[in-house]
Amino acid sequence: VEPDGYRQGDSYPMVILLHGYGSHMGDLAGLVPLLDPNGYIYVFPNAPTRIELAPGMVGYAWSVPVGEGFDDDGASEEQLQGCLADVMDKYSVEAGDVVLGGFSQGGMMTYRCGLSRPDMFAGLVILSSRVPSPDTIRDRLPEDRSQPIFISHGTSDMMIPIAGGRESREFLEAE
Repeated sequence: VEPDGYRQGDSYPMVILLHGYGSHMGDLAGLVPLLDPNGYIYVFPNAPTRIELAPGMVGYAWSVPVGEGFDDDGASEEQLQGCLADVMDKYSVEAGDVVLGGFSQGGMMTYRCGLSRPDMFAGLVILSSRVPSPDTIRDRLPEDRSQPIFISHGTSDMMIPIAGGRESREFLEAE
């Protein structure tokens, strides 16, 4: 989503928001007017795995759930990195001028892709999510841990209990 009054050639920071399991790229686009429709380029990519939720009803997933974990084959990460490179190139956005965020499973992708790249992402926004695999994430943590991370979680989330968000925060503070 280009900002109101967008002028090609002007420099804009970018906000990339990743939807949750079974949703689609338009799910979080309604947040733009609540954030800032003027000063940012917003990107809402579709997850690569198409899933049939019901007959005639399609959604997308960043990973097929594997128990309490996350499918670690890396295909979603690779596709997301390609998408990010394309949109950053298209809009001439520099590394460090990007905020990455996600809701639920999109938040898991944000942890996976964003924590290891403080040079790329000026900050991370995690909404109703959790660290998908602390051991995998621990191996990705950079020495520089100054990257701002906003974590928010509803108290009545039926998919990912608030304990997952709290445990994620505790994990990040302890590492």
